[in-house]
Amino acid sequence: MKASFKPRARLLKLLGDQLIGTPQLAIFELVKNSYDADADSVKVVITNPEDIEKATIEVTDYGGEGMNMDTITNIWLEPGADHKEKQRNSGIVTKKHKRLPLGEKGVGRFAVHKLGQKIDLHTKTKDSPEIKISIDWRSLDENKYIDETEIDITVNTEPNFFKGDETGTKIVISQLNNILSKGDIRNLHRNIESIKSPFEYKDFKLDEKASSFDVSLIVEKHPEWTKDLLDIRNIIDEALFKFTFLIENGKWSWFYEFNPNESLRAIHKIEPRTISEEDVYFEFSKKVDRDNYLKNTNTYFKELGTILGEIYVFDFDPEVRKFYSETGAIKTFLSENKGIRVYRDGIRVYNYGEPQDDWLALDQRRVKRITKGLNRGITVGGISLDLSQTPTLIEKTNREGFIENPSYEKLRNVIQHSIGKFETLRHTDKSRLREVTTPEVKSSISEIGNPIDEIKRISQKRGLDDVLLPVIKKVEKSYYEMRDIMLKSGMAGLNMSVALHEIHRGIKDTKKIVEHGTDKELILKQFDRFELLLDTYATLLKDEKSKDCSLKILMQGNFDLAELRFELHDILCSCPVLVGDEPDYTVKIPSKLMTSAVNNLVDNAIYWLDKRWGNETGKKYLYMGVSEEFDKGPAIIIADNGPGWKHIDPEDAVKPFMTTKSGGMGIGLYYTNTVMEMLGGELVLLNPEDVDSIPSQANGAVAALVFKGGEPCKK
Repeated sequence: MKASFKPRARLLKLLGDQLIGTPQLAIFELVKNSYDADADSVKVVITNPEDIEKATIEVTDYGGEGMNMDTITNIWLEPGADHKEKQRNSGIVTKKHKRLPLGEKGVGRFAVHKLGQKIDLHTKTKDSPEIKISIDWRSLDENKYIDETEIDITVNTEPNFFKGDETGTKIVISQLNNILSKGDIRNLHRNIESIKSPFEYKDFKLDEKASSFDVSLIVEKHPEWTKDLLDIRNIIDEALFKFTFLIENGKWSWFYEFNPNESLRAIHKIEPRTISEEDVYFEFSKKVDRDNYLKNTNTYFKELGTILGEIYVFDFDPEVRKFYSETGAIKTFLSENKGIRVYRDGIRVYNYGEPQDDWLALDQRRVKRITKGLNRGITVGGISLDLSQTPTLIEKTNREGFIENPSYEKLRNVIQHSIGKFETLRHTDKSRLREVTTPEVKSSISEIGNPIDEIKRISQKRGLDDVLLPVIKKVEKSYYEMRDIMLKSGMAGLNMSVALHEIHRGIKDTKKIVEHGTDKELILKQFDRFELLLDTYATLLKDEKSKDCSLKILMQGNFDLAELRFELHDILCSCPVLVGDEPDYTVKIPSKLMTSAVNNLVDNAIYWLDKRWGNETGKKYLYMGVSEEFDKGPAIIIADNGPGWKHIDPEDAVKPFMTTKSGGMGIGLYYTNTVMEMLGGELVLLNPEDVDSIPSQANGAVAALVFKGGEPCKK
């Protein structure tokens, strides 16, 4: 026995309503069909958007080929028709604009069901009358199988829309599935504006096939809804960094431009810079890719054809963003249009470059290459491909990118390496810009007060300095000796906490005795107690000498110590210096001491990350990096996406026993600050906007361990 498939009528609904992800993609499918029909332009008109009963969406192409009765019955009414795919594979282009068809699966026309329940289609070819097709999707649902469905087709002897020699197709969608709010319309406008590549690639003509195709949106009665919206052409001239590249015939050409505006040049005395190369070998960073390319230079890019890219990067550091003419408008635009899009023959391939899409893993690269990585939030750009040269780049049926086959993986790899070149070039000028615009970073931390100073002052006031001053000086000397030895030993835990608690409690009691009485014997006994306590702890500790130490080695030790804790607390930690993405320095330090100091900052970060995010998965982020931004010397940066320093004033945070932690001792930051002072450096507590070289994810507390001096490590 043999049987055949009997497709249900509801399959038509599934093809449109559920296969196409969004209304924006549905309209894109209709516009793309007009492109394939060789149309000169497409106009999308929306009427009564706020009234779902009266609202309509009209998509009209002008100058398109239109359809005759044979095309309608034998192609348009056949789901999955492959005539476009055959046309593309055979290299058959349209008569007027010489376009290859973008469509290939024969399901795009059903996108209208995503928008509304009723469709009226009017179409006219050069040699046939205007034809009207009417479909009510609700009535089709009443039929069980597709071959039982019937639609109304009418031949208009007198055309309603396309007069004389005019040709094209007009689709009117009514009984919309949803009302269209102002936000929906603005989002739709953004998508329509991005259908056609907006980039002009100087002397390159890869997107010229789309130059003859225009798309516009009209919202009747509400033109103000889209009047203030910018398109990318309005803002790219404001970008500080620009990178254009071309891969053609197995070779690579690129052009880089650093272009500060006139105000920035005049005030900060910084000059623009351009640099370029033509027909050079491609720069792969991975040896396996480089070897494969050099062995097959002429064929390596064959499956990708000609690749053209243009990328624009802005800069919103506090001292730079004020030089933009429309900072607010640019930031708003970037929030909705960030990322790098893909175009084939000048027409966009979705969803690449949508705000939620990061197909090039720019955010991840930003974490790993923190001083160089592009921030996707301030980056826009486009990658253009030739449709005829990329048959193995196949779009997914749901119109959300290419199938992730080897050709796609190679494309992504090539684009990422191209961006790597841009990142290196930009880093040089970014460093120059930072040098001239960033004010000197100064520590906000005041010197640690001597806990015995108050007793000295009161003793003098009471006339007891002749008796108490010698013992006070002796205790003071022992106190600092013990502190230095304890710090050098790296013991910042219980021993130090207990010792300091005991001493400070005793000083507080002694202060009261001096203030309220003149019992010299009692006061002297109290100081004897201090000496005993100090001597006891001092004998437990051994000194550690300072030696030259690599920051990379130091941080590797701290990372190894905390790696299990990161896993247990579900914290993503990036440490770019460990993989060579940040500079390494040699500094003269006691390594155990510094390991303990860094660990205190890591402990603090883990606590506050848990405090902010609790058990939420995938939320906690910690950055351990090396910065060259400080005048005194290199710095270790510990930054997180916790609540920041709003829970305590940085000036108080480094005082002993000052803490807002539940059950905390208030020793960690005091210890770390004292270590840095002893080494001639400083601990600086900052906000994310104060430091350029941290990832955008680290938007909480920032702590910098700034060393005095240091030498770059030789690679």
